[in-house]
Amino acid sequence: MATRQHDNSQNHAQSAYSPRESQPSVSHDMNARQRAEQAIQLRVLGYSYTEIAKRCGYRDPSGARKAIKTLRDRLLLDDVRDATALQAERIDRAVRECMEWIEQQPTKDRLWALDRLVPLLKRQAELLGLDAKDDAPTAAQVVFNVVGAEAV
Repeated sequence: MATRQHDNSQNHAQSAYSPRESQPSVSHDMNARQRAEQAIQLRVLGYSYTEIAKRCGYRDPSGARKAIKTLRDRLLLDDVRDATALQAERIDRAVRECMEWIEQQPTKDRLWALDRLVPLLKRQAELLGLDAKDDAPTAAQVVFNVVGAEAV
């Protein structure tokens, strides 16, 4: 009986480290970015996808192609996010400066800053997606339609 329990615990230990859940697949995933970066470098140097697959350890040329495309898409997305964040910071700074000018000036001298503030706020709303799309009804349109429907 004790032998059986030992065998069961040994089987349980083996099932806990099945190939799906084993540590090498995690380390393989950790190396995926490095392999994809190397694949991009080789592609830039003019290597074929077949050569890249052999050098970087991909199963076939389509695996190399997919890894390159995936990493390029991620890098592009990161660049877009960075550029958007930088643009948003610049707009925020300009808005703050306009608002400070407006607060410090007499009423008649505020128009200059207000003229600059409106386009900044418009661009900020576009960048952050704050405005409703043209095809989406706004609250005013919905109210108008409801009032129009009652009047008929």
